[in-house]
Amino acid sequence: MSDGKNSYRGAAIATGLAISLIAAFAIPQYLGEPPKPTPVTVDLHPQLSGTISEIPIQIGQTVKKGDVLIKLSDPQLTQQLASAEQTFQEAKVEGKTPVVDAGMLGGIGSVPRVVNIPVQGDIAPLPSQPIAPAPDPKLLAELKSAQAALNAKPAQVQKLTDALNAAQADKDAATKADESAQTAFADATTRQAAAGKDLDRMNHLWDIGGVAHKKVDAAQAAKATADADLATTQSQVDEAKAKLADLDKRIQETSDQIAKAKQDLDDLTKKVQQLQEKSKTAPQVEAPKPLASTPVKFKKKVIYSTAPIGSTAPVSVKLVPTDDPTKQKAIETSHDDLVHLKSQLNKLTIDAPFDARIIKIIVKPGDQVTKDTIVVVLEPIH
Repeated sequence: MSDGKNSYRGAAIATGLAISLIAAFAIPQYLGEPPKPTPVTVDLHPQLSGTISEIPIQIGQTVKKGDVLIKLSDPQLTQQLASAEQTFQEAKVEGKTPVVDAGMLGGIGSVPRVVNIPVQGDIAPLPSQPIAPAPDPKLLAELKSAQAALNAKPAQVQKLTDALNAAQADKDAATKADESAQTAFADATTRQAAAGKDLDRMNHLWDIGGVAHKKVDAAQAAKATADADLATTQSQVDEAKAKLADLDKRIQETSDQIAKAKQDLDDLTKKVQQLQEKSKTAPQVEAPKPLASTPVKFKKKVIYSTAPIGSTAPVSVKLVPTDDPTKQKAIETSHDDLVHLKSQLNKLTIDAPFDARIIKIIVKPGDQVTKDTIVVVLEPIH
């Protein structure tokens, strides 16, 4: 009985020891360090299509939120912005009218004077001296626009001339190709006629038993080859003539455009000269004369008129907004267009949306990208 208890106790001790060993070795393996999380990355895309112009970052670099990562360029958008800026400035000039506040030094300006103005419908006895003229903003804007168009015309004429020379060179090459095709067609015609005669001769000899049938087969094959060659050269001739016709049309159209551009150049030159002369001779406004022997009631009013010789009255000609709603609407519309284009231009710069580390740079300067292009891969820094 004692031996049985000892045996039981020995087995229990062995089992407990085994469990302890398993726990000692297995559990630490199971409860080891957890796996490291996979880094989170973010792909950046441009907001607009364009050409990569600058990449002021490097792989592995740490950047702050708002730092510039990539710059794009879009010449068409830049040109639209410049045009919108000019339109806005011109609209502001169109929407204002000149007002003379005081006179120039010497005797060509205007000074305040008190005059009598009739209360009822008669003409006031205004000063007999003419009112000093002010620059016409519309005339200046028209002159500026005509001068800009005139400056652009020579480049347009040169561009059209280059296109005409290129078309003429293409025509020379096409003419040589047409001559070559014509020669090939004539040779193919001769070979086809000879192949046809040879086939007729072989058929005749076959009929009288003078040749074997394989001779006839060979003549038929030669005739088929000659027919195919003739069809090919005919197609080449047709293509060459069609290309020549297209080039003749292109040359004529370009020549007409050059003629029109040169005529526009002449017209703009004359227009600029006329506007320059007109701007030098601003019209004088003659003061109206008072009515004779008509009793009227008068009231005092301050007006501006030409200063006497030797006057030192200060000059102040200013532009004030008009009440024309159409012109005010043009100013608002051109301003909105300008703001929109500036906003679009800002989108060509890709900034860091948060603090991050540069993981990959997918593009290089000069690459064309769209909204779907991945340009940079970032790893957020928390």
